Amino acid sequence: MTGAPDAGPSRALLIGAGGYAALPALPAAVNNALALRDVLTSDAVLGVPPENCRVVLDPRARLVLSEAVREAAAAAQDTLLIYYSGHGIVDPEVDGLHLAAHDSDTGEIDLTALPYEWINRVLKASPATRRVIILDCCFSGLVLRNFGALGTDGTYILTATSASLPAHSPVGETHSAFSGALLQVLREGIPGAGPCLTLGRIYQAMCEILREAGRPQPRCLDGNGAGSLPFVGNPAHGAVRSPPLPPAPPPPQPWWRKVLPVVAGAGEAAAGAMRHPFGSARRAVTVALCLAAVVALGSRLWWPHHVEREVPPKTPVRAAVMEGDPRTADPCALLSPTSLSRFGDASIDPAYGAPERCDVLVKASDGEVTDVNAEFALTDTARAPTGVTRFQHVRVTMETADGSECDRDIGLPGGFHIAITAKQGKAADRCALADAVTDHAVDVLNAGPVPRRSAPSAASLMAKPACSLLDRTALGKVAWLGMPQPEPGFAGWSCAWDSDTAGAGVQLRFDLGQLDDLGQPTVLGGRRAYVLPANNGPDDCGVVVVHRVTDADGGDNAETVRLDVSAGRSMTQLCDAAKVFGTAVAGKLADT
Repeated sequence: MTGAPDAGPSRALLIGAGGYAALPALPAAVNNALALRDVLTSDAVLGVPPENCRVVLDPRARLVLSEAVREAAAAAQDTLLIYYSGHGIVDPEVDGLHLAAHDSDTGEIDLTALPYEWINRVLKASPATRRVIILDCCFSGLVLRNFGALGTDGTYILTATSASLPAHSPVGETHSAFSGALLQVLREGIPGAGPCLTLGRIYQAMCEILREAGRPQPRCLDGNGAGSLPFVGNPAHGAVRSPPLPPAPPPPQPWWRKVLPVVAGAGEAAAGAMRHPFGSARRAVTVALCLAAVVALGSRLWWPHHVEREVPPKTPVRAAVMEGDPRTADPCALLSPTSLSRFGDASIDPAYGAPERCDVLVKASDGEVTDVNAEFALTDTARAPTGVTRFQHVRVTMETADGSECDRDIGLPGGFHIAITAKQGKAADRCALADAVTDHAVDVLNAGPVPRRSAPSAASLMAKPACSLLDRTALGKVAWLGMPQPEPGFAGWSCAWDSDTAGAGVQLRFDLGQLDDLGQPTVLGGRRAYVLPANNGPDDCGVVVVHRVTDADGGDNAETVRLDVSAGRSMTQLCDAAKVFGTAVAGKLADT
């Protein structure tokens, strides 16, 4: 794939599945497909040759869907665009998205609806060098989950919503929310965006429209920069003209006629290299338009009596930014029990572990409880993320479930990230819950900065830097550990000392929660404490030092310091070292 798609052998397939035998009708789906055809064949946007743009309305069966996709994929040698508007059905056994046809039945999903997994295989076998997939259906974000296996090189996927949310088709409106926004951007263009629009710019404009309307946010996946290439003409380019200058100008000409002389020297030589994705010989004007944008924008061309005014940029939304004191970043504001109601009764627990973490506990109808937590952390720059997709201002990594938990990771600007972990409860629910929590957190972060909470009081453990609680004097009391350097964690609430001695180290972190069943009770430095042999395995011993009990009603919630010593030593040596360090920590707490 290059930035110069060949016009001739490209194909567009537009599917509007609005009528069903066993599912609710979606009249907007047919309207969407027909309106999109009119826009794509418009000279102002794409000028798709009619013979290269196939529209399939109310496909009778999944075979009709599959044959249409297969034919378009096989015929496209350059750019392939597939659009589907209709019902998205999720098969609970495989948690995969299926596209519905007229005879689709939720009781026989595997037999009556078309799995996107099959479409993906066809796309990967297509000779097309650029693939654009647009899905306007419920739970369409599911197709972005397995992006590592999608073969995403040269592929751009745009979905109406996330993996866990339904799409929105407002009652009484001609088009669905997602396709209505898409059509608005294609018809009206984007002022100040130049003569050509990229898929990435279209996506950003759609997000703004849908956010202002309070409707579900779309998702996208950009494979190998496909979203940054010129894709359609921009109808808003040149729409605002400056006042005429004396003497009175001649009758206005189409603005593209004024572009052609400017690029006359390079036009024919470069036209073949910068054709529009769906252009043809009759669309040489559109070719020249995009050529002018790529060749001449850098030198700010000005045409006689046709000056495009600078459009003042909007005040940028400082989305997903960690502003101010990290200790005031609020993980609980990223969670919404309401968004998880379909899984059971959900409630937030802000004191279930580390202070940079917040948990939502979801109790299913059978009584099983799944714990999903969101935790801020510093990004490990030494570990390059793999399998990452961008959702506007954040990046999401979807880890493979390991059997006991399901993990998602949201990357933020500035070296921060948020770990989403679902554990316990039903194995089938963990990743679905992790995705639902991730979806809500992504929407919150894309709408503005990281939410804030009050700063910790001076008496709180959270007001202290963890690394200050264990100094070199204390570390020197355990000779076999050496003298490792401290490495602070997020907000200074944790600290690690990794020794040069293989496998040896000390981990210290602050914690919130109850004091029941912590370990062997003891007293260290005059403070209530607990010893935990083999806390994290046979080569580890931990201690918990209580800073203060925080329940005003006499409960047992407390702020504690958790410290773990790990090394290839006997358990007696490990626990002795842990108690030495715990005593030092207790002394530091008494001094503050």
